[in-house]
Amino acid sequence: MADFTDSLKPAEPTGPSILANERNQSNVPVDELANHLLSRNGFLERQARILPILKNDPLFRKTKQFNLSRPERYHLGLARAKKLRRLADQYGWSTDDQEMSTYLCDDVSPYMVHATMFITTVREQGDEQQKSYWMPRIQSWEVVGCYAQ
Repeated sequence: MADFTDSLKPAEPTGPSILANERNQSNVPVDELANHLLSRNGFLERQARILPILKNDPLFRKTKQFNLSRPERYHLGLARAKKLRRLADQYGWSTDDQEMSTYLCDDVSPYMVHATMFITTVREQGDEQQKSYWMPRIQSWEVVGCYAQ
């Protein structure tokens, strides 16, 4: 739905242009620093493989995101989480790949508790019979769970 925010533009210079200007004046070897800080566990390679997939999907664009109401943000989060799951199936992403896609999406997923606390609790606290029954269903998203104390 169109509204007055469609024609609003930030004052110049914008944050991104200020940041770009500062970065252009720096002599820090960015690639070398990134490799030093982030090269463990295939982080940079995974990011380079997954980021273009997310960038090409309009659902993950951040334009006007902060102008959304709470219910609209929630529905956007649901749509994004559902799309990430479909992309995981489409591309055969590992658990690490799925975590990277969530990290790159940079949004709170309505399924965060399922993907972190619920799976971990069943895996770490269930007996072998419970795990053999529940884990395949949980990992295939046949069962979506939560966590309560």
